[in-house]
Amino acid sequence: MKFLIDMNLSPRWGSVLRAEGWDSVHWSQTGHASASDQEVMQRALGEHRIVLTHDLDYGAMLAATQAVGPSVVQVRTQDLPDPGDSGGSDGAKETRHSEVSIHRARPERWRVRPS
Repeated sequence: MKFLIDMNLSPRWGSVLRAEGWDSVHWSQTGHASASDQEVMQRALGEHRIVLTHDLDYGAMLAATQAVGPSVVQVRTQDLPDPGDSGGSDGAKETRHSEVSIHRARPERWRVRPS
């Protein structure tokens, strides 16, 4: 899997994911900070990356456009931890695993709630 980390997450997420062997790039390394969500999605789709974000807009865009990609992982928590603030790679790994869960979605099990 390859990840594109959105601007609303710390670049340290990329370091943690790369240390675990995941191909990860933070948007600040590849695009402009003022880029639209659509631009981020297009880059992720073109590079076959999964968007890692704290933003709810990406999932809404996928649903509204009925696009099949890119995949989006939303990191949702009250106090979003910065994986580099826990004092070392072991703590960062522990924080990441306690806050983020990645699951493979099967299209035959998708459900869309009417608005």
